[in-house]
Amino acid sequence: MEKFKDLAAEVDESGDPDKIAMFADALPRQQRMLLQSGLLILPFFRQLT
Repeated sequence: MEKFKDLAAEVDESGDPDKIAMFADALPRQQRMLLQSGLLILPFFRQLT
């Protein structure tokens, strides 16, 4: 968890401790969710103009 907090602090320039803590909490969950999913759908949209 400390590694993610350090990473978030390096990426985020605002220095907001709540924002950094939320990122550090969400990143491992997102990684785990992607690894455990049976299917991943990536929608792509074409701009008409």
